[in-house]
Amino acid sequence: LEHTLALSERFGRLGCGGIASGVTLHDSVIAMLRRFGRSERLRDVADQAIAGKAVLCISATEADAGSDMLGLSSTAVREDGGFRLRGHKKMASPSPVADYIVLALRGIDQSHAGRDDLALFLVPTSQLRVGKAFDTVGARSISTAPVFFDTWVSADMMIARPGTGLAVLSWGLSQERFAVAAQILGACHLALGVTVARMKRRQSFGATLFDHQALRLRVADLQARVDMMRLALDGLVANAAGLNVRSS
Repeated sequence: LEHTLALSERFGRLGCGGIASGVTLHDSVIAMLRRFGRSERLRDVADQAIAGKAVLCISATEADAGSDMLGLSSTAVREDGGFRLRGHKKMASPSPVADYIVLALRGIDQSHAGRDDLALFLVPTSQLRVGKAFDTVGARSISTAPVFFDTWVSADMMIARPGTGLAVLSWGLSQERFAVAAQILGACHLALGVTVARMKRRQSFGATLFDHQALRLRVADLQARVDMMRLALDGLVANAAGLNVRSS
């Protein structure tokens, strides 16, 4: 977590929102593979990603479900010792450049045929069809596109079996939220630094804005809030067991 904090805060200070989002998703998948990946193949992909030899991303969003994990229509059905994956995801970032995508699917089998059947699979993008990237309003440096699939994967590519996918995905997203908070921390430092620099140059009523006590107190209050946020993140780093869905 200390490395995630340092990297994400640096991205925030540089104003690299799109790149930071892609790196955050990549790191979240690594975290899930390191903790929940049981097969040698999953651990090998995690090692490739850590070494920068593979790009990873997560996709759960579907056209009619949004972030509603219980409304997913894409499925994973057992077939020939592995799983047949069918469906599509409306948005996956950064799917156009990713080597592997974590797909959230409904795992259909005899023991899970209801609302608690979410499963997670790691799928090479070579087995998917990545659609045209969206023309986004902001964060253009992270490419977002739909993905379509009707493919077979071996059982060793399953990260979370049906019924456990939501818990694993929520744990992975807690890593993402921690990184996003660190990015916001860096962005706040950047904004305050620019603001103070401007206050020291701009003059009003014969004095710089920084010389006006009311404005300095306002900046001090904002800096105190940012410092509290930093202390909260440092606390999670010191006690990694405290990082969970609730704390994030």
